[in-house]
Amino acid sequence: MRWYHGTFILDARRVRVPTARGTRPFWLRLARHLSYPADRVRSVTLLARVAGCSLM
Repeated sequence: MRWYHGTFILDARRVRVPTARGTRPFWLRLARHLSYPADRVRSVTLLARVAGCSLM
């Protein structure tokens, strides 16, 4: 899943992604610190790992 600039919020090592209206915010914790300033991030992609395989 991918979110583009303006549809997510970065806060230190967390990302808030949009959810359905009336539901609680969904925060994801980043595995590591960003290697560049947060205002330069243009998109965020969520990857899942299942049984040693990466899924997109």
